[in-house]
Amino acid sequence: MSRGCGPLALGCAAALAVGLACGSEPGGLAEIVEVAGGVDRSPQARPPSWVGAAQGDRLGIGAGVRTGAAARARLRVRGGGILRMGPDSVVWLGGAPGTAEALRLEVGDAEIEAAGADLVVGTEAGPATVSRGAKVKLRRGDGGSQLVVEVGDARIERSDRPPVSLAAGRTYDLAAAGVTPREETRAAAKDAAAPTPDAAPTPDAAPPPDAGPPDAGTGSEEPEPLDVASLRLTPQADHADFVITAGESATVHDPDPPSFVRFRLGDTCAGDALVELKRSGKKIRVLGKSSATVALKAGTYDYAVKCRARRGFDDRAAVRAKLRVYRDSGRRTVKSAAPKNVIDADGRSYKVLYQNRRPVLVIRWPDAPATGAYTLTMQTAGKTRRFESTRPQVSIPSGTVDEGLHAFWFTADRPDLRTPETKLTLEFDNAAPVAQVREPASPTAWTSDSVLVAGVATEGSTVTVGGVGLPLDDDFRFSGRISVGPDDRAIAVRIAQRGRRVHYFVRRRP
Repeated sequence: MSRGCGPLALGCAAALAVGLACGSEPGGLAEIVEVAGGVDRSPQARPPSWVGAAQGDRLGIGAGVRTGAAARARLRVRGGGILRMGPDSVVWLGGAPGTAEALRLEVGDAEIEAAGADLVVGTEAGPATVSRGAKVKLRRGDGGSQLVVEVGDARIERSDRPPVSLAAGRTYDLAAAGVTPREETRAAAKDAAAPTPDAAPTPDAAPPPDAGPPDAGTGSEEPEPLDVASLRLTPQADHADFVITAGESATVHDPDPPSFVRFRLGDTCAGDALVELKRSGKKIRVLGKSSATVALKAGTYDYAVKCRARRGFDDRAAVRAKLRVYRDSGRRTVKSAAPKNVIDADGRSYKVLYQNRRPVLVIRWPDAPATGAYTLTMQTAGKTRRFESTRPQVSIPSGTVDEGLHAFWFTADRPDLRTPETKLTLEFDNAAPVAQVREPASPTAWTSDSVLVAGVATEGSTVTVGGVGLPLDDDFRFSGRISVGPDDRAIAVRIAQRGRRVHYFVRRRP
C-alpha cells in the first residue's frame, strides 16, 4: 500500500469505498475475470449507460458493474486484490487526483481479498485498513452497512473514539458504528485480565463495566438459557408465500394480505436469530435459525435481525431494513410504448416524468431563422452531445436521454443565431405502476406442477420467480413457465428496478 494515500471521500455516509494503491498502471483500475448470469457494466455513473459485461472487460475511473438477481461477478483489482460481487449488487469505481482510487458498493454484497497489499476501506464509521492476506465481506442495504472480517484482521480508525481492531469472525455494524455488544464485552474482559508490563495483576480489582460474570473472557462462550417467555414471541407461520434474504428492503403487492414472508437468514447469525418487526408502535418477534416465517398484514414494517449473545440477543441488529405490504392486485396497465414530449428551446425550465419507457423527446426552436442548418447541443453532467438537423427540430429516440438534469440550446450557421439555454429534468414517476402481472390470470392457469408467468415491467427491471430469471423483450414484456412443487401455495414475481426498490407480486394457488 502506498503511504500517504487516504481513503476516497465519497460524501455519502452510507457508501463503502475501498481504497487501493496509489500510482498509475495501464489497463484501468480493474478487470472483469468472471461473470455468471446477467452482469452489466457502465463507463460512467452519471448518467449510467449499461451494456452487457464480459470476461476480460477492463474498467477505468468512474466505471460501474451491476449483477442481476441470480448473477455474480469477479473482478481483479489493481494491486492484486479480488472483488467478488453477489446478486443484485452495484459497484462503482471512483478516484480523484491526490487520493486513492476506490470501489464504492452502492447496494448488495461483496467480498474483498487483500491479496497483494493492505487495502484501505473508507466507511461511514471511518477508514479501515484490511491487512494483506485478509478477506472481508461488505453488506450494503437500506438498513445500513456491515463489515465482516472472515480471514486475517482489519482496523477501523475512529475520529470520535479509540481505533477498533477486528479479528477474524468479528462483525462491525457501520450504521450503528460499533462491534456487536457481545464482542465488545469479551474484548474488555480480556484486556482487563491481561497484566501490563509495569504492574502485576491485581486479583481483587473490580471488573470493568458490563464485563459479565467472573468467567467472562476465559474462553467459555456458552450462552445462557433463553427466557423465551420474556421475549413475547409470535409463533412462526407454517408456510410461506415467498422468501426474501434478511436485510433486503422491498415492497410487497398482495391482492389478499396477510402476506406470508420467510426471511432467509443464511450466515447472518451463527445460531439463534430474533427477527423483530415494528409497525405503528407494535412489535412482532419471531425466533429462528436458518429462516423465520411471519404473516404480515398491509402496512409498513421496519425490521431487524438480532443474533444470540451470551445473555439474550444483541441490542445492535445484524441487519436492518424495511418492508411495505400493499393490498394490490398488480394488474394496473403498464404501457409498452414510449411517450412523446415536445419541448421548446425557449430558456425556461421543464420537468418530464416518465412511467415505463423513457420518452421520445422532440426539441424545437420556435420562430427559428430559415438557414437550413441547425445544431442542438445538450450538456449532461459535463458530457456534451450534438445533434445536427436540416430543420429547427430534433427528435431524440427513447432511451437516449437518461434521468437527471440536462441543459440544451440550438445554434444556426452564424454565431449570433442561438436560442437561450433551456433546462430539462427527466425523472421516473414514482406513482406509476412498477409492473403488470398478466399471468396467472385465473385459477385454470395454474396446473399442479407449473404455472405460466407473464407481464410487463418498467425499463431497466430484472424479473425473477424463485431465482429463475425471466428476460425482458424489446417492449419490456416477460413470459415463462415456472415449476412449482405440490406444497407450494404461492409464487412471487420479483421485480428489481435499477437503482430503486425491489417489488414482489404475490400470486396464490387456487
